[in-house]
Amino acid sequence: TNNVTYSATGYKTIVYNANNYTGFLNIITTAPSAGSIVASLSAGCPGTYFFSSSLGSTPGFTFAWSVPGVGGIAAGIATPNASSTNITFTNSNPGSTVVTVDLIVTSQCCGVLGTLTFSFTVDAYPAAPTAAASSGGNICLGSCSTLSATAPANCSFQWYNASTGGLLLYSGANYVVCPASTTTYYVQAIGPSGCISTTRTPVVVTVTPTTPPTANNVSSCSSGQTMSINAPVGGATYNWYSSSCSGLLGS
Repeated sequence: TNNVTYSATGYKTIVYNANNYTGFLNIITTAPSAGSIVASLSAGCPGTYFFSSSLGSTPGFTFAWSVPGVGGIAAGIATPNASSTNITFTNSNPGSTVVTVDLIVTSQCCGVLGTLTFSFTVDAYPAAPTAAASSGGNICLGSCSTLSATAPANCSFQWYNASTGGLLLYSGANYVVCPASTTTYYVQAIGPSGCISTTRTPVVVTVTPTTPPTANNVSSCSSGQTMSINAPVGGATYNWYSSSCSGLLGS
């Protein structure tokens, strides 16, 4: 190899080992552009995203993708030496984190053209909601309970009938339910960036059926007779009425 530096273009004669080699055409070219990084999004929940070079599959270029380390972020590059690649991000931080996607572009004739950078924000999944039912989740048949999600802050909430998938029952922090039997409801949190908690929180509403009481019939021509409930339920309160729908006499 004989390295010769030229300051002008044209046909040259090269002397190498006392031999003359004529007819070498020297051409000075301008280094090509390194292009740019193309991405459809600049932020998103943990997941897989597509990045590409604007040069595409133009011959004469090689590529090297990388993501410098950032605490709490892991990045998996599917094809690090192709003109385009999928990158999968995870985020164990409590909030959104900005990472830099780097691309080194090298040309066959001019070497390394430079390092391109693209800033991408990896949002965080919110924690599973904190939620509970009013009255400890215990109601009588025909009664209602209010389900309330109180955390995480700055989140919206959705209630479902299953721990995964299922039917969306209600959107909001407070959900009034009147089930006919014991039922489990599931709530998920949605963060400000749209990321959804990876797990749903179950809230159980226990329905206790109430058996209508029976009482001894009493026939008397005088006042002061005592009426009593047959097999009263422990802890229950019984109200006595003079008619089927009104006229409270006492408890």
